Amino acid sequence: MKRTLLLFGALFVTTLAGAQQIASADASLDDVRFVLERAGFETYAYDLSQFLDGDTCYDVTFRVREYVAGKPVDGDQVFHAGRTRMLLSDYPEQARAEIPDSVLLDPERGIVRESARIVFGRYPSGADSVAQWAFSLENAAKGSFRLELEAQKAPDSDTRFYSYYTRPFVMSRFESGRFIPLLFFGSMWYDARFGFFRFCGEKVIDPDLSKNQLVEHVPHFYVLGVELTAMGAE
Repeated sequence: MKRTLLLFGALFVTTLAGAQQIASADASLDDVRFVLERAGFETYAYDLSQFLDGDTCYDVTFRVREYVAGKPVDGDQVFHAGRTRMLLSDYPEQARAEIPDSVLLDPERGIVRESARIVFGRYPSGADSVAQWAFSLENAAKGSFRLELEAQKAPDSDTRFYSYYTRPFVMSRFESGRFIPLLFFGSMWYDARFGFFRFCGEKVIDPDLSKNQLVEHVPHFYVLGVELTAMGAE
């Protein structure tokens, strides 16, 4: 009897195992993001909807700062993207008459368009020594820029290579006209103690660069960010 039960149990387990199979599933957004990042694509979006409350309009400027050995390099890359809100009154009087109410976002307030989102994105440049980035202000300006990369090599090797990674910044307090860092884009650094390259450290970067251990080691990096300046502000 005991032998019969054991045999039945073994057959039951075998039957269950034979019934198990891998099922096909739809790829999620995270799955797609994983593949795109492996191919050199990255996308970072930011919400500006809070800056649309009230009547204040803001000039939006994208800015890129370069650092070598922790020191800023003179000459930021600056891109003026437009405003968070365009009003009918921003157009010359003759042009206003030619804009029908049907194309206005809010005819009663005379709002032509609003921009509630900004985007930074990276895509393959076709060259190891260059990183290609794009920026966008919703319903307004779009553009791209190139970042020159620095080759790294181990002290005991002549082989040079380019390897850069991105980290987000902790969101800093907003102040009109003040630069807000959004992304840290830096090269790997050589760890002489262990004899290999790494990009270890904080997953989110403090806007005060001196407070980050990762930043202390990275030999070359860029800070990508934005400035929002209230219209009429000095």
